[in-house]
Amino acid sequence: MTGRVLVARLDNAGDVLLAGPCVRAVAAHADSVTLLAGPRGRAAADLLPGVDAVIEWCAPWIDPEPPELSRRHVDDLVARVRAVRPDTALILTSFHQSPLPLAMALRMAGVPWIGAISENYPGSLLDLRHGVTGDPPEAERALSLARAAGFDLPPGDGGRLEVRRPLPDVSALTGAPGYVVVHPGASVPARQPATDRCAAFVAALAAAGHRVLVTGAPAECALTARVAGDAGVDLGGRTDLAELAAVLDGAAAVVAPNTGPAHLAAAVGTPVVSLFAPVVPAERWAPYGVPTVLLGDQHAPCRGSRARTCPVAGHPCLDSIEPEQVVAAVASVTASTAATGAATRPAEEPAGRAAAPPEEGSSAVIEEHFAALGAAAERMRFAAPKVQSWGRHLAAVLGAGGRLLACGNGGSAAEAQHLTGELVGKFRTDRRPLSAIALHADTSSGTAIINDYGEAEFFARQVRAHGRPGDVLVALSTSGGSQNVVAAAKSAHEIGVTTWALTGPAPNPLAALCHDAIAVDAPTTATVQEVHLALVHALCLALDDALGVPV
Repeated sequence: MTGRVLVARLDNAGDVLLAGPCVRAVAAHADSVTLLAGPRGRAAADLLPGVDAVIEWCAPWIDPEPPELSRRHVDDLVARVRAVRPDTALILTSFHQSPLPLAMALRMAGVPWIGAISENYPGSLLDLRHGVTGDPPEAERALSLARAAGFDLPPGDGGRLEVRRPLPDVSALTGAPGYVVVHPGASVPARQPATDRCAAFVAALAAAGHRVLVTGAPAECALTARVAGDAGVDLGGRTDLAELAAVLDGAAAVVAPNTGPAHLAAAVGTPVVSLFAPVVPAERWAPYGVPTVLLGDQHAPCRGSRARTCPVAGHPCLDSIEPEQVVAAVASVTASTAATGAATRPAEEPAGRAAAPPEEGSSAVIEEHFAALGAAAERMRFAAPKVQSWGRHLAAVLGAGGRLLACGNGGSAAEAQHLTGELVGKFRTDRRPLSAIALHADTSSGTAIINDYGEAEFFARQVRAHGRPGDVLVALSTSGGSQNVVAAAKSAHEIGVTTWALTGPAPNPLAALCHDAIAVDAPTTATVQEVHLALVHALCLALDDALGVPV
């Protein structure tokens, strides 16, 4: 054991839930864990496994409605931390926040060792100044700090989000499990769809045969009443956070914007249809570790703005979502769960019984392969709007004399060359040739690059040679971790080339790095590759359609 540890996360409930794997890693090695949380995250802090005590304190440099910074307010924090006498502190922050104000207060409280992720020079405020490359999911970013400090998850802990169990009994509110939850509100207005749009989602889901519950905080009762209408059950203001967790736990799927309840759904293992406004990157903030369908225009003008209020008239990133897309997405994530079993609660064989081997000559293994392929392809229906968007973008690039580059290894290399072949040649109907290069195909250049610069530069150097600002790189990797493909995406970013990834299950480094990605949720590499081929063909369809070529 390593003594008493203080972990700080001073943001909203969703941020605190994303800190869960980090907290559990610390708890596996510490005598006790105290979580320092803000008032907006306190209820979530009480739900985290591994937390022994919570200190609630509002940080004037983090809270969106900050209190006045006064000596009395800081002295209160210092006194409360001194009373705990932590031996170690880890400060968790988002990429745009500094840990240094809190580090200074903790030094004043006598904390002897402090670690944090910091881009700024910390002087004597930090003992561990941890750096994170790329843009990994927020849960992994926080966990990387714990690991750098010498704490890791115990054996058998896969690093998903979790909550304390048992949860309250909410059956009197919900009835039998298997319903769909729609949570229309968000802590940031820019991330919240229009009320009438959410009401249309509820009506469409009910018409499709789902029992729909609409949830919200006490301050959102007017919103939930309008969204529920006559088609849904209004639970607005009727649950605290633990009871909301129980409601989400009984759901077949949750439809929610990028806000705390989406992360709470992930923490109880429920699939999420994420109505995601791209003001922050989905690679970092999308629901983590559960089947997820991302809806919303991820290329909208507000992308990456971190705006709290939508800066674009009409809120196009979210209000372009159609009710039919939501119904299809719910079908996709529920089919995913049914096909794979409850991913977080796998079924067990009765003790002492081994699974029967397939009969000699049985086609069961082939049938299982096709069943997995069918389930994975069904889950890809949600990607149709994204592929259509890619096709329109690519048509504009190639129509203006730009170029598509594609790269991958092994089977992914074959998929990359299949894509470029369809562009230089034709897909269904004849059209003019389009500029496209499969980067693995030039064996002389490739082997020279490997010989002179190393394997990691195999694609990256070719990207720098052939890519121009505004071109597109399609990077394929079934693992999402191929070093040379990730390096190619990094090089593309450096020269202004747009990057799209086709990968296996998320989260993975390539999907997190690229401007946009489609991650195929499938159990085997073969199935991922087969779905990638279907996506390649779908992209060719979308491209030709955008170019006005008959399809």
